[in-house]
Amino acid sequence: MRYMMFLLGLMFANVANAIDCEKVPTCEELGYSTEDDPYCADNGYMYCPLDYSYKKCVNYDCAKMGFTDSDKTSWCGKLIKCKGNESFTACACIEPQPEPCAVGSVYYANGACSSVEKYQGCGIPVGVVYYVTDNGTHGKVINLKDLGKSAGGKFNPADPYNNSVSKAFVWGIENDISNLKNWYCNSFKSVAQTEDRTAGFWSEGKNYTNIIASYQNDDLQYPAPAAKKFYPPEVEPKNPIVGQEKWYLPTIGELMDLFGYDYQNLGIDVGCDEINTGATGEIKKIVNNTLSTLKNNGVDAEELTEKKYSSSSEFDAKYSWTLDMKDGTRTFHSKHYGFSVRTSLAF
Repeated sequence: MRYMMFLLGLMFANVANAIDCEKVPTCEELGYSTEDDPYCADNGYMYCPLDYSYKKCVNYDCAKMGFTDSDKTSWCGKLIKCKGNESFTACACIEPQPEPCAVGSVYYANGACSSVEKYQGCGIPVGVVYYVTDNGTHGKVINLKDLGKSAGGKFNPADPYNNSVSKAFVWGIENDISNLKNWYCNSFKSVAQTEDRTAGFWSEGKNYTNIIASYQNDDLQYPAPAAKKFYPPEVEPKNPIVGQEKWYLPTIGELMDLFGYDYQNLGIDVGCDEINTGATGEIKKIVNNTLSTLKNNGVDAEELTEKKYSSSSEFDAKYSWTLDMKDGTRTFHSKHYGFSVRTSLAF
C-alpha cells in the first residue's frame, strides 16, 4: 500500500512538472532565419536543430563587411572588431582633428577642439575652452573637475579627482614669496581695463605656479604644487600637450575670465574685498553647459561649483586672491583658508 502511494506521488509530481515546463522556442525566436546573409563566409552557417531550413551566420566575411587589417590607431578614435576575425577592424568614429577653438569648445588630449554637440565618444576630453585669441588658434582651458585630496591629505596625480579627504586646498604658509608680484586693490583697474592680455594679471599663472610650488618644495597638500603635477586621467604623464607641467593654478584675472566679466564696468573700487562689479557670469554658463553635456555622455566631468576658487595671485604675505563662482566676487583671504581648485592650460 505504501509502495502504491509512493508511485502515485511520483506520477502526480511528473504531471505537475510537465504542466510547468516552458514552451519550446521556435527557430525564429532563437535568432535563425531562412534568408541568406550576404556577409557570411563559405561554410559559415549554423543550422537550427529544430528545422534545418533555418540558419544563422557564425563566421562573417570581414572584408565584405568593410573591415580591414590595417593599423588605424593614429587617426581613429574608436575601433570595432569583426566577429569573424578580430584582427580585422573598422573605425567607429574619427579622432578629433585640430580646428579653431571657441569659448565652450571641448579640448582633447591631442590638442584638438570641437563643439560639444560634435562629441561622439572619440578622443579624450581633458578640458573646456574659456578664452580664445587669434581667431581660436590660441587660448586657455579649464580642466573637467575640481581637484581632490586623497589618503594622507595630499593630491595624488595618478588619481586627481579623488576627494576622499577633501576638495579644499589651503594656499600655504604666510610669507611674502620673493619674485611673486603682490596684487593690491588699486592694481586691478589699470591693468584689467587695458587690452594687453600679456600683463601679469592674466598671463603669469604658470610662472606664478612654478614660483609658489618651488617655495613649497612641491608639497602636494598645497594647490600650486598640485596644479603643477596634475595631468588628466587616461593621459600619459609625459603627454607633450596636456601632461604634467602643462597645467597651472590660474591667476585671479584668469578666474575672472572663466566667470565672465565686463572689464570696462569694473567700478571705482575694483579689486577690493568682496567686490563683483562688472561680473556677468556669461562664460561660466557656457563652460558649465559643456561640462554638463560631457557628463551626460559618460565623461568624468562636473560643472563649476558655486564655491570660492583659489588663484595663484598673492595679495601680500598673509593673503591670496580667490574668486567666488556663485556671483563672481573677488576677495583676498588668509592663506590658511581652504578653497576649491581647478587647473588651467594655455594653448
